[in-house]
Amino acid sequence: MIEKGRAEVRKLDELGRICLPVDMRMELLIESGTLMAIDVDEDRLVFRKAVHRCYICGSEGETKTFMNREICVKCINDAKNEEMLKVSCG
Repeated sequence: MIEKGRAEVRKLDELGRICLPVDMRMELLIESGTLMAIDVDEDRLVFRKAVHRCYICGSEGETKTFMNREICVKCINDAKNEEMLKVSCG
């Protein structure tokens, strides 16, 4: 387990990139291609795995992209059911 408060010093390359230490990536299950969110907290940069959040209801978890928005499966199914009701009642 990674000890809290542990610091690693890394040098930025010419494009402003840094390499995350292998042991930290393995411990946190961060693989190549993982989306990362970068936040500013006073004078610190905070890196965390990006969370997929539904644009409609705000829930976290599995989403599908629709018109450049992340939508959860429940909201997609709700929209389909509402459309089915319109068709069957209309």
